[in-house]
Amino acid sequence: MNSVIISVHNEEAIVKELVRRLKKVLNALSGSYEIIFIDNGSSDSTPRIIEEEHKNDSRIKFIQLSRDFGQGIALRAGFQFAKGDVVIIMDGDLQDIPEEIPKLISKLKEGYDLVYAQRINRQDSPFRKSASFIVRKILAYLIRGEDVPSGDERMSVGVFRAMNREVADAIKSLPEHTAYIQGLIRWVGFRQTTIEVEHGRRFAGKSKYALRNLLAYAFDGVISSSTYPLRFATLLGLLLAISSFLMGFGHFFYRIFYGTRAAGFTTLILVVLFLGGVQLMIIGIMGEYLGRIYTETKRKPLYIIKKKLL
Repeated sequence: MNSVIISVHNEEAIVKELVRRLKKVLNALSGSYEIIFIDNGSSDSTPRIIEEEHKNDSRIKFIQLSRDFGQGIALRAGFQFAKGDVVIIMDGDLQDIPEEIPKLISKLKEGYDLVYAQRINRQDSPFRKSASFIVRKILAYLIRGEDVPSGDERMSVGVFRAMNREVADAIKSLPEHTAYIQGLIRWVGFRQTTIEVEHGRRFAGKSKYALRNLLAYAFDGVISSSTYPLRFATLLGLLLAISSFLMGFGHFFYRIFYGTRAAGFTTLILVVLFLGGVQLMIIGIMGEYLGRIYTETKRKPLYIIKKKLL
């Protein structure tokens, strides 16, 4: 069985077309299938439309969350109910093209456990392309560790991907409350690869990811998946300490051989403001990690289900 998991939020103009195209693609593949919609706190008629689709075809599953828990959490809710030997996750705006699903499944049959879909010929605006490019580079540079080499962009290729049952079960077993689903999927390991897929235009409506959302997404991804910012803060502190030592030595040398010169007031203020800003930044980074530890210790459920039709 093939399971397709889709998180939707206020996509009333897209759902019917998405279902039509998905069913056409999945019917052409061998074996049975299910399409699991996770409604992530929609305020329009998206839930009603999905319920109608479920009444017409029981292979359309519906899980309605009590509020917007974020796309990552919504997709993880889908993993809890997916029954397929192959699990596919994708966006619900038709920019992840359903007709590309056979490519992913074909790659799995070559022996891979997890296949990432790398978008080519992006159909976004120039501004969105530039912003996405910057976010990908930030994530690739800052999310690093023994299991993730620096420069690995698979952490930020979008959610469109396919995996076998073992990978899906591994993701389902993770207890973390992080919403950065890409980081969790990358962390579980197994045999992974990437293939190029076409990128579609948004079928209707507007993107839910404005610039501030992309930046927040990048920040959450880094904090949730890497301790490198803490190491960066340590290195920055060490660099500033060495710099202050060298400047002090230079001033001492100048005073001994050339006499005393009064320091400029503007320079002093700029140095104080710079060092104060660096200290606040480091404290802020530490606070972000501490906040996530606090969230984990509360052990709240990842999500609350309001309604489900399975």
